[in-house]
Amino acid sequence: MEDIYLTPELKAYYMKDFTENVLNCQDDFWKLDADLINALTAINENKNIQTLYSKRHSHQKPIGSDESYIMFAYTREVEQQLFKQIIPDITAKHCWSVGFDETTCYYAFRYPEPKAEAVESGVGLACTEDKSYFNISRIRIYLTSHAVEKHNEFWADITAALSAVC
Repeated sequence: MEDIYLTPELKAYYMKDFTENVLNCQDDFWKLDADLINALTAINENKNIQTLYSKRHSHQKPIGSDESYIMFAYTREVEQQLFKQIIPDITAKHCWSVGFDETTCYYAFRYPEPKAEAVESGVGLACTEDKSYFNISRIRIYLTSHAVEKHNEFWADITAALSAVC
């Protein structure tokens, strides 16, 4: 499978969806909290990175409340730095276990894959309605922890690292 990297044209497409749809979504399931909006906005200011799909730990949502993740696309120019420095640093820093308190952090690389069909979700987000939305090489970094402060540290580190990669 061939990689498809983030280009200025794709960045513009994803940013249009982010600014017009994602930031304004009021659907209870899809609506972003203020901290996640700030993190994603800062990351998306980097021309080499584009967030695609994210979730921040929430102590208010009982289902899947121990998980945070970020999925993002990237330019060819930063690929080596991501895989050789940033991802190993983030995953190493955020994996630990003390007694019954365990935090896991790992990543998954995904090749481009168009969706079989668009889903009419009614929320107006390209990630649910555009068949070509995920037709780009992307990385997803996951964190699972019971501790809210670990999620806060994870998002601070991810935001700093992805905002600065060049």
